[in-house]
Amino acid sequence: MTKQLIRSYEGKELALDYLKYRPSYPHRISETIMKYVRSNLPNNSNDKLENMLDIGCGSGQATTLFASYFKSVVGTDISSQQIEVANENNNHQNIEYLVVSDGKFPVEDESVDFVNCATAAHWLNIPEFESECQRVLKPNGSVAIYAYLQKHIMDADSGENLSLGDKYRGAVMEFFITIKAHPNNFILVQKYQPIFEQMVNPTKKWIEDITFNKYSTFETFLGFWATIGEYQALMRDGKPKVDPLEELRKKLKEAWGYENCKDSDIRLKVTYEVFMIVSTKTPS
Repeated sequence: MTKQLIRSYEGKELALDYLKYRPSYPHRISETIMKYVRSNLPNNSNDKLENMLDIGCGSGQATTLFASYFKSVVGTDISSQQIEVANENNNHQNIEYLVVSDGKFPVEDESVDFVNCATAAHWLNIPEFESECQRVLKPNGSVAIYAYLQKHIMDADSGENLSLGDKYRGAVMEFFITIKAHPNNFILVQKYQPIFEQMVNPTKKWIEDITFNKYSTFETFLGFWATIGEYQALMRDGKPKVDPLEELRKKLKEAWGYENCKDSDIRLKVTYEVFMIVSTKTPS
């Protein structure tokens, strides 16, 4: 990740917005992952495992899902502000958050049962990530890389399908172009297929058919787009004549027939799809 990009994704206000506007991960994700993790162990019991790492943990939204499964959980992120917010909201004695900016995992060789990476892999050096996973994982240890994208949007009151059609995709694409979104964002849009192709671990595979629903107002829905680092950097440093988020708001309300409605009165049901790659440590 470039130094400029790192600065775009830092700032305590952005970290707090992550907590407020980004959808929290459902427990189905951790349950699915832990089923895979335990399936690779010789003793497939329900006892707590020893150690877990969460790489690119941000404010800890995914990290906390695994607190009950491990005796010790360490979340790492390049952003000191994200880690600050994670620590301020940490209610788990077995979770520790650390700032790590050199790509190296802050643990000993063969000391970790599981490495988690939630909505962060598109910013990572994948060969370096795989190498570090191979180093720190115990024999039969596992890795999960995943993220989510919007799949369906409905009016929560009427049940009308607002669909992610051409008008929606066009408005979002124009937003990304205007804020000069980093190309790595489009790895996310491609549902991590480029990452899967880049990975060399022969055990890699997809876990599919994971979706979850979130209800929000249109106001909160727009807040999600405001958490994109390049948008925050543009508004802070570029001072554009027209706010790209305001343009997105107008175009979506027009496309969905909400021109005369207050943002706070529009209730949406958003369905997200999760794309997940899992792998297991290979013998040395």
